[in-house]
Amino acid sequence: MKRILLLVLIVMTDFLGIAQNNQIVSWKIDTVKTGPLTYDLKMEATVKAPWHIYTQQASNAGLAMPTQISFKENSNIELIDATKEKGIEKGHGQSSYYSKGAIFTQSLRLKSKEKTNLSFTIQYMACTNAMCLPPKKETFSISFNTDPSVASVVALKSSTNDSLALIQEEDDIKQASAFTLKDARDKEHSLNEFSGKYVLVDFWASWCKPCRAENPNAIKAYKKFKSKNFEIISISLDKNKNSWMKAVKEDSLPWLNLLDETNSESTVADRYGVVTVPANFLIDPDGKIIAKDLKGEKLQTKLSKIFKN
Repeated sequence: MKRILLLVLIVMTDFLGIAQNNQIVSWKIDTVKTGPLTYDLKMEATVKAPWHIYTQQASNAGLAMPTQISFKENSNIELIDATKEKGIEKGHGQSSYYSKGAIFTQSLRLKSKEKTNLSFTIQYMACTNAMCLPPKKETFSISFNTDPSVASVVALKSSTNDSLALIQEEDDIKQASAFTLKDARDKEHSLNEFSGKYVLVDFWASWCKPCRAENPNAIKAYKKFKSKNFEIISISLDKNKNSWMKAVKEDSLPWLNLLDETNSESTVADRYGVVTVPANFLIDPDGKIIAKDLKGEKLQTKLSKIFKN
């Protein structure tokens, strides 16, 4: 079968100067002609170690967001069967995933030789065992021309930027940024309410498995040090309020839980330089950030030193 030549246009990101090969997940779109008017559309993901993306069958119950591929309806294109997938290295269980990369294949048939465009989106989430990037959606459009030897695919837009360069810590953060967010009952709360206390501002999300795994550690610290002028504020990056509220209840989070407004121009997570979750910031009674990303026993150790317990 003759392979069709493709022209791939790279999506421009908001962070100019970052090389394409620094992206955690990159997509190569290609097609293989299988008959007079039939093709296999191949969507190949390359994933940088130690990250992974989830299968289409990954279960939300396993705290994973499955990869979802959606095709815009086109009267001249018939999709044949469901999208198939094959990964390089696969993790198992409810949160089944692919390390290094995967190929998703959709067979299709053109109903005529007329010039036709097919638009589709790929939504996925990249995680490691310790952190996750927010879910990302990329949109593509592939053009089938009357000349069967020509096809092209254009990356139209990307919803977020996942460059590895963004994960570097900002060592110049000193003063905690003030914020006001709403709780589950739409009541507003501000960081200023906790002036004079040690406060752990914790960024997380219901869909983030590493975040959910860290919650018991935070609960342990909260119970131990709450009487010693220590508080926790959890800020969720969830877009679905019901999913957030359900996760708060399931994990029995006893402190103040707030929802970051992801549709605003500048989220609290943006102001704190949060790219991956979980992420946290320990703020002293003067409003200074004195530690970041205290996970597991590191949180217990730091608080024990502060309170000399």
